[in-house]
Amino acid sequence: MSSIGGRIAVSLIDDGSQLHSVLESTMPLNQSWTGSAASPDWSGNNNPIIFADVRNGDTPVEDLVYIKWSYNGTQITFDSNDKSTNAGIVGVFEKTTYNNKPALKIIGNLAKSDSVNESVVSLSGTAMVESSQIPFYAIKNIRLSSFAQNGGYDSYIDSTDGRFAIENDGDTLHLYNVLKHAAGNDVMTVQTADYIAEFYINSVQAASSKVSTTTIDGSTYYQLTIEDSDITDYAFVECKCFKKENGVKGAYIMSSFIEVNDISDPEMMYIGSTVGGDGITSSQTTETGEGNENFIHSGQWVDYDIWIATSTDVSAVKTSFQHYYIQLLTSQKTVYTGTITDSNLAAPIASGSFMGYRKMLNPSDIFPSIVNGHGKCRIRAEHVKTLGRKMSGLVIASDVQLTENM
Repeated sequence: MSSIGGRIAVSLIDDGSQLHSVLESTMPLNQSWTGSAASPDWSGNNNPIIFADVRNGDTPVEDLVYIKWSYNGTQITFDSNDKSTNAGIVGVFEKTTYNNKPALKIIGNLAKSDSVNESVVSLSGTAMVESSQIPFYAIKNIRLSSFAQNGGYDSYIDSTDGRFAIENDGDTLHLYNVLKHAAGNDVMTVQTADYIAEFYINSVQAASSKVSTTTIDGSTYYQLTIEDSDITDYAFVECKCFKKENGVKGAYIMSSFIEVNDISDPEMMYIGSTVGGDGITSSQTTETGEGNENFIHSGQWVDYDIWIATSTDVSAVKTSFQHYYIQLLTSQKTVYTGTITDSNLAAPIASGSFMGYRKMLNPSDIFPSIVNGHGKCRIRAEHVKTLGRKMSGLVIASDVQLTENM
């Protein structure tokens, strides 16, 4: 079984900008070890390209700086020809661009007899949005497998036109499953006449009306049609392969997986704020949308409730976002890394792309019960005074915990 990462970061800043980051690939990132060679061979002209898609809402952001690529958690170093120099991956990656976006081309093979696993490529950097600098982070999994592990078989999901994302309303994706069988040094495509495939979208079997067959370069494949109404945000697609015995489903062979992104209806960050403390007889001032501003006096505070939902439905909470962070800025727009007490915030991240960001705790003494998929923090009047009597913050929601190494 493989696990597949998804999009990991959505950011909100004072002016209402919403930053989304995801890594995409020009072809499936699946490579197998046949026993004597890697298949497919990425060392020639058949090179996958991993590229960044960073958007402010639905508008692409091209001004990206401080780019850092990593492989399995280690930053990739490059020589003067933009080729990777790290031990074990020398000359395997090449730093490049794709459609004016930061990209990483795979120019060598990763699957070997001693390196069959799930590998991860990650990208971090800073997006320039109007006058603000917003850090971003995204990951992409590379599935490395062995035919020997699966009884001589390997399988992956491809796209008829290279697209794995719903980019506009009305888009349709056509995905097809490739099942390979190795006999000695020969690797052959298994035709649909010889096996049965079942497709699942987020663990729910796809309707038979969405499954068909297609012929590409003389081979027949099972095909899944996905429309924009089938997914929201992203979906895990699985294809279960079974032997065909006497025309019916027989023994299970293996499964293939891929993630499909829907960026036609981007997520939004919503912020609710409640003022409390001295002189406040009851909770007041709750706002949702693209940022808000509150004015408080000594002895008062603002409780912020933050969540991610679709741009069309504020109640459709994305519970995959479990980690919320805030970077506190002084009145001079400098990052504050000092102590903040009674705020439901952890100590700031000490270094890296997310330096100064503080995680919102869950649960805590201040907020003993927090709704799943939400983040909460409390900003007190004394905090505002410490930061120059006027402060702001950059908020990030993520489905993984942020670290100094990102």
